[in-house]
Amino acid sequence: SGDEMKRDAAADTAWARVTTATTAAQQRQEIDAFLAIQQQGGAPPLMVDVTKRDGGAPAPIDDALWQNPQDYEVSLRYGERRYRFVPLSRSSLEPLFRE
Repeated sequence: SGDEMKRDAAADTAWARVTTATTAAQQRQEIDAFLAIQQQGGAPPLMVDVTKRDGGAPAPIDDALWQNPQDYEVSLRYGERRYRFVPLSRSSLEPLFRE
């Protein structure tokens, strides 16, 4: 639908800002903005996958991720759409795991 296409385009633009952020604070701000766009448009549920950067093996979402987030690549999925990034700090992870 037209609304879905607009949301996807806005999400892609917002995601580009996440992946080009140069500071942890900026990355967190851009992740918050990206998630807000998804919430506005009735996106499918968020799914999060984590892999180790040094080999790509799937990794658990555990204390090691929180202690050394830069050692991991995080993949966000909304239905078929996938967004990958390397967290600059644990602050970038916090909004992904809100209850």
